[in-house]
Amino acid sequence: EDEDEEVTEEEEEEEEEEEDPEEIQARIEREEAAREIKAEFDSLVAMLEPSACTDGNYFENVMDTMIAALDSLVSWEPESSEMATAKAGNVSMSAAHISALTMISDMQALAKKSGDKRLASSLKWIPKKLGLNPLISICKKGRAPTYRTNRDMRMACRDVERGVSESVLMIASHTALSALSSPARATDFVVTCRPMLEHTMVRDRHAAVLVAGGYFRILAATERPVWEPFKRAFPSNFAHSTWPARAAYPFLEVPARQWAASCGAAEEVATVGLVERITRADTLGDVCEGLRRWAVTEGLKGRVSREAARAAVQEYEGLSSRSLKHQLMRELAGVRKLILQGESDERASWLASVVPLGAHVASLAAARDAETGELLEGQQLIVAANSVLMLAALKEVHFPSQATYSAIAAQINHCGEGQEGLSSAWRSTFDAVCEGVRELLELEEGDEVVRVRLAEVLGGWRMPQLLLQMWELQGDDAECVELLKTLLRAMVSGDPKARIDEIRYRDQRNKQHFDRLDTAVVAKWSAHDGSLPGTDDVEALMMMGEDTRTCMAVHPSNANTQKGMLGYLLQGNTRLLVAGAVRGEDGRARFTARAVARLLLRRDNGETVLFVDRSYFEGERDEEAEAELRAQAQALAEAVGVRLYRAQNTLPPPEALAALDPPKEGGMYPYPAVELVEMGGASPYVWRDGRYDIGLATRG
Repeated sequence: EDEDEEVTEEEEEEEEEEEDPEEIQARIEREEAAREIKAEFDSLVAMLEPSACTDGNYFENVMDTMIAALDSLVSWEPESSEMATAKAGNVSMSAAHISALTMISDMQALAKKSGDKRLASSLKWIPKKLGLNPLISICKKGRAPTYRTNRDMRMACRDVERGVSESVLMIASHTALSALSSPARATDFVVTCRPMLEHTMVRDRHAAVLVAGGYFRILAATERPVWEPFKRAFPSNFAHSTWPARAAYPFLEVPARQWAASCGAAEEVATVGLVERITRADTLGDVCEGLRRWAVTEGLKGRVSREAARAAVQEYEGLSSRSLKHQLMRELAGVRKLILQGESDERASWLASVVPLGAHVASLAAARDAETGELLEGQQLIVAANSVLMLAALKEVHFPSQATYSAIAAQINHCGEGQEGLSSAWRSTFDAVCEGVRELLELEEGDEVVRVRLAEVLGGWRMPQLLLQMWELQGDDAECVELLKTLLRAMVSGDPKARIDEIRYRDQRNKQHFDRLDTAVVAKWSAHDGSLPGTDDVEALMMMGEDTRTCMAVHPSNANTQKGMLGYLLQGNTRLLVAGAVRGEDGRARFTARAVARLLLRRDNGETVLFVDRSYFEGERDEEAEAELRAQAQALAEAVGVRLYRAQNTLPPPEALAALDPPKEGGMYPYPAVELVEMGGASPYVWRDGRYDIGLATRG
């Protein structure tokens, strides 16, 4: 006979803690969805086999399959427990994204089997630059990557999604070009893309891969290789300045060829010669990098907005609304038609839009000095190239006068039509920029004043177009636009009261803060005698996000955080501590590490103090550069005679905390808190790093 088993209290508690049926069902559904995503990825990898390309619809089929698979991936909902365990440091990457990592590893192996060693050597940079190789290694050991917070996990997932798309695009393009054009064209494609994969910033690279794929489908199988002319011009020169040139070259060369074909030019555009001369004139490579960004943006313009993507996504049944909010998906859906092999009205329109871009490249390549008749070199060439970039940026901002806007648009679309006047077209471009800036800023000075000052900016600043691109990003914020007007007037106006130092140190709004600080400290801080560590140069402040690739860079993804740049540019209580200088032959420099220092006020006792925010680096953390920045911070505090406070995310040891002389515990935190404030300023936007619990800077 079966005897009744005695149920213990512990077993009763276990029974009471059994998983809720709804949670069980939700977990089963997630596991099933993960299996479906893995099946989609396996199918996609099979389509990338060299033998899979059998007709002209191959690339279209790959794109459609990838868009569907990525839609499933970006729509993946994390488990509810992930949010609950965030503080415990136990957020695991989803099974779906682990499958995606496995696929990236499979594609690396597939590239090695392709028979084209250059494909494998180019493709390896995708997971390497995205930081995916350590994650792939973890997955191969049967474990899931874990993160401290849900936000960190999501950021890693975005990189996985980019890695999938970029790898598929590269392999599929290579396969399609090999089968439908020629193996030589396929090799030309991967060799041309390698510098871009290796050196383009991650946030820009996906768009660049898309545009490069579209450009190579323009070329006929019999056309000469894209990369060969550049290789002859730069046989073994791998100086820092040549990397931006290598990455920019194909995005200038292909449009130039299209322009030459459209107007029946008897001679080829000397794109390589142009890039070579720019590289000699700008050894930091900023102009080539600016030209590359402009060319890629023109290739995608109007096709990756939410409105354009919505229309493109609607062609696919079952895609989620979340894809409309995802930049990668918008780029894929918006550009899909443009890079397919077949013809369409939209593709024809895109090819036509490439021609004006090529015309500007041709005008720069042919640009000559009016007096000597020689091709432009040195600073004069830099002014001409930056004029093109400024003109393109001006076209995106709102003008009071429709006539001026129309003139700028006409100069962009009809620069050097045909071949007549091509060598002098750059001067017309510069004239259009001067007139546009004069009207935009409502300047009363004569045209010659603006021309002289603007030529100084275009020839002296590393990326002057960023100021107008920032204007475009903040165009809906009237207060922000007025502040940018103030800054630009200070750069090109002849009025000494409008100069940048006058604004930073003597503007009444900034004086509200300076007047509350120790007068002796302010005198030392604003002496401009070159004795203080760091710099208050406005261009260096403007470039700090570009050099260290942070949220202060001028980029659509940083539209909200980038407002904080105005506080750095327009307020004199800010200095930039820099390390790891890379200097060009003309003396200009970029920096691989930086930290922002600010004179602030202790709210509790009115003491003037120096606050130094966290250090940022161009790549991985550099301990030597970080030590140099810490030494500069200490030297700056001693030079002006104030106490130093540093941003940090852990409580200082007792002796260091005591040296900061904190107030008694007041219930704000479980430990003594020091509140540092600004008492006013020209900009309403002040940035401080939000991830730190102590060392917060706020407006008083």
